[in-house]
Amino acid sequence: MTYQFYDFKHLAIVTSTSILFDILLLYIFFAPIFILPLPEFIAGAVPSTLVSLRLLLFLPIVFINYQYYIFASGVFKGKISAELLVALGTLLFTGLGIYNFILVLMGYSSDIGGAYFEVIGTVLTLLTAEKSIERYFNGKMLIKQSDFEPDQVEYASVLDLEDNREKQLLITAIKPDDIISIKPGQRIPADGIVFWGEGDVDEGLFTGIKTPVHKITDDKVYAHTFNKSGTFQYRAACTSGASLYYRLLKAVREAQSDEIFMEKIIDTITKYMTVFTFFTALVSTGIGIYLHKPVMMIILAGAIVLVVGYPQIIMMMRRNAVVAALKKCSESGIFVKNADSTKYVKHIDTLILGKTGIITKGKPVVADIIAEGVMPQMLLSLAASAEKNCDHLIAKAIVTAAVRNRAHIRRISSMQEVPGSGVEALINGEIVRVGTAAWLEKENIDISDQMRMKAFQSAKAGNTVIYIALGRYCHGLIMLTDPIEYKVRTALSSLRKMAINVVVFSGSDKNTLRAITDELAINQYRAGLTANDKARETALLHVHGLTIAAVGNTESDAALLKTADIGIMLGGSISIDEPVDIIVPAADLRQVAAMFQFFRQLSKQMKQNIAIAVLYNILAVIAATGLFYYDGLFGFVTFLAAGWVIAVIIMGRNSCMTRPKQN
Repeated sequence: MTYQFYDFKHLAIVTSTSILFDILLLYIFFAPIFILPLPEFIAGAVPSTLVSLRLLLFLPIVFINYQYYIFASGVFKGKISAELLVALGTLLFTGLGIYNFILVLMGYSSDIGGAYFEVIGTVLTLLTAEKSIERYFNGKMLIKQSDFEPDQVEYASVLDLEDNREKQLLITAIKPDDIISIKPGQRIPADGIVFWGEGDVDEGLFTGIKTPVHKITDDKVYAHTFNKSGTFQYRAACTSGASLYYRLLKAVREAQSDEIFMEKIIDTITKYMTVFTFFTALVSTGIGIYLHKPVMMIILAGAIVLVVGYPQIIMMMRRNAVVAALKKCSESGIFVKNADSTKYVKHIDTLILGKTGIITKGKPVVADIIAEGVMPQMLLSLAASAEKNCDHLIAKAIVTAAVRNRAHIRRISSMQEVPGSGVEALINGEIVRVGTAAWLEKENIDISDQMRMKAFQSAKAGNTVIYIALGRYCHGLIMLTDPIEYKVRTALSSLRKMAINVVVFSGSDKNTLRAITDELAINQYRAGLTANDKARETALLHVHGLTIAAVGNTESDAALLKTADIGIMLGGSISIDEPVDIIVPAADLRQVAAMFQFFRQLSKQMKQNIAIAVLYNILAVIAATGLFYYDGLFGFVTFLAAGWVIAVIIMGRNSCMTRPKQN
């Protein structure tokens, strides 16, 4: 069902113009009743002149609110819209007004006629004013283009490499690889990587977490964050306009503009309410005829039912609440790329988590090295040499350990990564494999029983065990420890309160994963999974009728996140182009729990709003028939006033909703 009236600017002009003419119209009508002053040429005018003046003031109101009639004309193409109620009702009122106008002109009536012009003028003005308020609230909740564009006049200190001096450059002129100096109190103008110095950066606008993050060499920094203390230099990774924060905001803005699941629900309710109103008007007319009521009263009652039944309050909920929620989430560091995915949140009963960087800190360090047949330093050297070109966390931890222990990192002739298993490299003519036991066994590598026992004991303690083979024999183990993130316990507690079952999917060894899940009281886990295995296991859970959200933090999780009903990228290697529904830059699982709680509360609030609006519409339509009492135009105005109050309350609730909050 189409619902595209003017934008807010044009609606405001239409509303203010309608109000102006309506005030004049009402004043002229009520002036004789309440003995209000009028210009002499009006005060002394005959009834026909007064009625003509009122008609002239009424017609502009109808003309500038023509869109109701344009939408209603769709009935000739077989499309019934709610605007048909307003068009038909106001035309009936207008017909009664013109009938009275003719009677006065012909001298059959000495009064100034009924208040039909005033009623319709006021109705159209009130309805359009409601739409203006709706557009105003909706506009406040939209992310504007200026929000995701860099400041055109802000400057940054950029190091000129030719004379080694700093110069002031517009942030819009920053290019990749520019060296930018950041001092206390300065905003970071573009994404990049720190290469000198350190500082405490407030990433609150980006992650929703106000606690400053300490940045050192090789740490990433992001645009739209602020340096609280310290001085550092970083190398820009992109232009300011291509920064991750701006691209995330742009993605949310596009999500706000996309078709939202609530639109179909509200359109269906609107259709049924329109049919109900027409049916009630017909029944009311039939009863009036049966009871031999005056024709004027029958037409008036039918017109009142049609206008009162216009489901304006219901229709305004098509986008308002969800659009507001998306902005509130972005202000809390939760960026929703796919608005339609939020409809699944209240149904989520299973949450799939990765291990590294999600339930652990994501900063593994080498805890122990066990060598067999070679020196530990030699073993570390071989492992680091094979892993040096890999980008995953375990590879970085091994290389870092080699650098700290001054182990020689050798040149390699070739290298190949085996996803989910490890890496194979050719060093000095010999094949070095660094990876899992299962992979080495598949490659017919001999692993001693003593080494297997030590690996088992280390895994039982929650460590990740990496096997290193040289040729056909496994010559050692590297044990890495990655402590559990303390915030995870709070997040898991919140998820359990919402009756969400947590399952851990990981490529880690079964014993390692069991030790970690036991400590967190997580009963379900799947170990030794590749990226494709995770997607396949998720599809199997779907077969059991589960509604699943999945949380990942690397590009290899893309298949898993795509298979789940809701795919959430948490911290890690954030890419705006990944096929995910929600991005949470902070590597904090509490943000995910807060998001679930927020959208569940939103769903409850939307149900309440819809119930209130539908109940009002039904009661107003039934009361407007006059079957139980007849209050004339006073009762009609009462219905409209009640609708206004309800509309303002609902829109106020939506615009004032709180952001997602961590427990």
